[in-house]
Amino acid sequence: MHSIEISDSGITKSSEVTRIEIKWAGIYDVTETRKTILLFTNRKCALIVPKSAFASAEEATIFTTAARNYWAKIKLS
Repeated sequence: MHSIEISDSGITKSSEVTRIEIKWAGIYDVTETRKTILLFTNRKCALIVPKSAFASAEEATIFTTAARNYWAKIKLS
């Protein structure tokens, strides 16, 4: 099982055997499609978060909005 957590300091992706931390300054773009949330680390590589991983569409929207806000805060500074 994989998990992705976001906070004001960045993104943490973890599984039973790995843990990756990316600061918001290392994020190139935050976008979404109908079925996924994409956290790009460069033009061609992204962490893909399926919206189906959330309990509801509202939770997916909250996650996306928070990610965009954290990322925008870094980009503006």
